[in-house]
Amino acid sequence: MKRILRHFSSWLLMLGMAVSFFSFLNGDTIYQRIKYAALELNEYRYKNTYHIQISNIKDRQALYAALEELDGNVCLTNLHLYLNDEKFYHLTEYMVKQEEELPYPVEWIAGDGDVIISERILPCCKREENGSLYLEIEGERYAVYGIVHPVNSDLLSGKLVISPRGSRIRECLERDAYFDVEYGSSRQDIDEAVQDFYKAMSGNCEIYYEKDTEEYFEVGSYHAKERYHMLIAVFAMLNCIVISEFWIIRRREEVIIRKLWGFSDLKLYCRFYGELMMLSGISVLVVLVAQALFYLGSGHVYGAVSVRQLLLGCGFAVVAAALVVIKPIYQAAHYRASDGLEG
Repeated sequence: MKRILRHFSSWLLMLGMAVSFFSFLNGDTIYQRIKYAALELNEYRYKNTYHIQISNIKDRQALYAALEELDGNVCLTNLHLYLNDEKFYHLTEYMVKQEEELPYPVEWIAGDGDVIISERILPCCKREENGSLYLEIEGERYAVYGIVHPVNSDLLSGKLVISPRGSRIRECLERDAYFDVEYGSSRQDIDEAVQDFYKAMSGNCEIYYEKDTEEYFEVGSYHAKERYHMLIAVFAMLNCIVISEFWIIRRREEVIIRKLWGFSDLKLYCRFYGELMMLSGISVLVVLVAQALFYLGSGHVYGAVSVRQLLLGCGFAVVAAALVVIKPIYQAAHYRASDGLEG
């Protein structure tokens, strides 16, 4: 251990691995921060958004079925539901259908549930015996599975969204004479879908629709997140390869002596791979401890590292260590004894 750490190049390699692992580990968080900044600039709108007003409804079940046939996210936005703990009616949204991610920052605290709430409504929530949160609406318990974070804007401060799973809310819809619907999609054009909906429902209710024409700033394509992670992985790998070459050059004399002692290329590879894994392990532990201290000290409630991110980061460290050793060992296999004696 001391023999390895006495090389200055080993410390540089550990630093490079730590930076690469940190970037890979926090790739989701970094991407989300960039994405949410753009979403805030767009005032948390979809790329394509229609505001639809529906009144004089004859057949509500037919209307619900038609709304569920639309591709994208469909949300009723004008509901006023009674919150038992607040003791007043709160403006509530009912997500009739969700096919895309929501255009605002949400901390997912459960795999599924009935309601997404803003931080401001958290004091109204209660906990089950298993620790899960629930909110009492209209005398019924609704499991909380997401918390909306307003970031730097007040646009989301009172957000309360009933998910498509909260089907019990359909009973409360019967008392409303009209609906305001927000229909949006950031993946596809929905102009034709709105026109088809209007034609299909024109005999069942009165419909007025308007398209949001404000300028929209692109956040990225649907696969931007995967490309972003791939870019991080490529730069991290290049970083490690460059430093590993310096690491092996600094130990050139040691490599040549070991080859003179009869070390095969495979044995050299296994030895240096083992040393790289040990240095990578130290880097990983340092980053994990620093990450834990940062989140504990800052009190961050979202953007924390998930188990999936941790496993991907560790997997990257293992694969990176295997790949970065290949080229230096190939070079070492072609060293001559005289190379180690130059200078």
